Amino acid sequence: MTTPRLDSESSGLADAEPSPGVGLWTRPLSLVLLALAAWGGRALLAGPHFGWLLWNLFLAVCPWLVSGWLVARRRSSLTFAVTFATWLVLLPNAPYLLTDLVHLRERLPVPLAVDVLVFAAFGLAGVGLGLASLATMEAEVGRRLGPRAAVGMVLAVLPLCGWGVFLGRFQRWNSWDVLVRPGALLEGSLDALLHVKPVAFSAGFAALLAALYVAVRPPTPRRARSR
Repeated sequence: MTTPRLDSESSGLADAEPSPGVGLWTRPLSLVLLALAAWGGRALLAGPHFGWLLWNLFLAVCPWLVSGWLVARRRSSLTFAVTFATWLVLLPNAPYLLTDLVHLRERLPVPLAVDVLVFAAFGLAGVGLGLASLATMEAEVGRRLGPRAAVGMVLAVLPLCGWGVFLGRFQRWNSWDVLVRPGALLEGSLDALLHVKPVAFSAGFAALLAALYVAVRPPTPRRARSR
């Protein structure tokens, strides 16, 4: 895919710098391949179980693909707005894979250590897909609206993502319920906001994602000023 570039009109540059974070876009593929290999290796040992992990991995890939499609070429403002909203709804599906660790238990004859590796591989793949997608979107928002807007977007998206993971894991809502059951989803979400545990889980999960994002996000390249 073509690497998007930052606009340089405001700085008077003839050429734009590459968008920060976009170089991270393809890196989660190694984690996806690792997860699939781990699942396949376990299937050789005890049969093709945990098919739902593959489904969850597919859902995790969706926001990553959406963000990549958006920045592959210049899009209109309307297309950007619609795509961004779609991406935001899909984004929690990626780090949601980390919460599949709640299913981890010994299932003989497969050693528990094997399942630890399988679940860890899928969790890392989900987090990697989500953070790479977020970095790509941050770069695109920065290109369109400036670096402050990009940082503001990240600070707003991370708590929303944590809340979305809570709704999916504990209230069992799906991304498509935004379209097919919006009223019930809104009612359930508002009700959960009145309780401490849902808010605490969402805040903690958002903090985890924020710490990981700070750790892996590539530094924003400095642009030379025009003279």
